[in-house]
Amino acid sequence: MRAMKPSTAYRRLLPFLRPHGGRFALGCLFMILSEAFNGLSLGMVVPLVDRVFTRATVPVRPEWPAALQAAAAWFNQQDPEFLLQAIAIAALLALTGKALSEFFQNWFMNGVALGVLRDIRNALYQHLMGLSLDYYTEARTGTLVSRVTYDVSVIQNSLTGGLADFVRQLTKVVIMTTVLFSLDANLALVTILLFPALAFPIVRLGRILRKIGITVQERMAEINAILVETFSGIGVIKAFLLERQKLETFRRHNLAYYKANVRTVKRMAALSGVTEVIGAAGGLGMLVVGGRQVLSGQLSAGLFTLFIAALVSLVQPFKRLSQLHAVNQQAAGAAQRVLEILETQPTVRETPAAALLPRLS
Repeated sequence: MRAMKPSTAYRRLLPFLRPHGGRFALGCLFMILSEAFNGLSLGMVVPLVDRVFTRATVPVRPEWPAALQAAAAWFNQQDPEFLLQAIAIAALLALTGKALSEFFQNWFMNGVALGVLRDIRNALYQHLMGLSLDYYTEARTGTLVSRVTYDVSVIQNSLTGGLADFVRQLTKVVIMTTVLFSLDANLALVTILLFPALAFPIVRLGRILRKIGITVQERMAEINAILVETFSGIGVIKAFLLERQKLETFRRHNLAYYKANVRTVKRMAALSGVTEVIGAAGGLGMLVVGGRQVLSGQLSAGLFTLFIAALVSLVQPFKRLSQLHAVNQQAAGAAQRVLEILETQPTVRETPAAALLPRLS
């Protein structure tokens, strides 16, 4: 069977997520609220630096949205001491709202994840019970155990946790990008140049991780098969003194599993490091360009602080999205292996005209 793309795996496994759609939507809603509260608390840097600390006025630009202009005008009318107390109270409320939103988000999302895990395993076990005996003569018992346990767990992490985290990081990208363009469109356009540089290593290493992920799952299935065969046939192994041979076999497969996992960790670490360095380079470039505008009086210290904070906050979602892409690539292999079982049809089937046997008295 050909390797399955993550998008195909998601589409074919979505029926397991649909019964939990309401809770999933609520989890996404609280996730968006959490990021909105985070953006609100970040925006308080401007009046704190420009109005409270320096006792200057928050600059108002004509290209700003009307809501931002009205907020800046209100800040400029307030006494700095009153504004300091108001910012402290508003920050506390924003942090409280963020904490509550994260609580409900984790509650709903974890419930959905566990529910999907339960439903996939039930469906897989039910389908296995309906397959013919010849299927079990060809398939190894440990491999089937690995499908129901290990592979389903990988799918669950990607289908719910990965999808939810994708919504969260995408929301953060939208909010922070909006903040950047609202503050200075020219500087924000320069930051957009970072996106292609970040996308290349994500796509390139993601394809490699998908292949390695399939290898890791195959190695785990082999270990499970060896364990089941060993424990079920321990009497034969003891009778024919095969302990040393079985131990060498187990060590060989366990070493292969270890090497495959090390390759995965190595590339995940490389992906994280590359995206962080590219983002840091862009941030330092913005520090130089924006710093010159502050020195020339074109940009206030508060607005520049907010711009750098938003830019730094924008790097983290891309770093997380790169990791999610890698996880989804690995989950595609697990989904393919589970779907292979779900799509296998029994060789012995009931005919429509089959006669009903009478009950035994």
